[in-house]
Amino acid sequence: MACFHAAQAIIFERQGRLLKTHKGVHTEFHRVMKAEADTDPELVTFLPRAYNFKAQTDYGFEADSELPSAEEARSALEMATRFVDATEAIAAKLPGP
Repeated sequence: MACFHAAQAIIFERQGRLLKTHKGVHTEFHRVMKAEADTDPELVTFLPRAYNFKAQTDYGFEADSELPSAEEARSALEMATRFVDATEAIAAKLPGP
């Protein structure tokens, strides 16, 4: 959820719009980040993957689905940290009030 809210904040600061749905935030964040210099594409594509982890946690796993490995969980946590750090760096470049 930290990644989702960080993406919402960037969209709001860039466009003055508050998007509430995951799909809307994913789509618009991707669009906003394409215009950002030096954007790591892996970070942009992480937002929908992060949502999938959240959904698995919130709603449980299907009987035929595979649980994420410990390595996948560690990788997701590392990526989430990079994501929040990157959005924080972008926000720091925005003009202040």
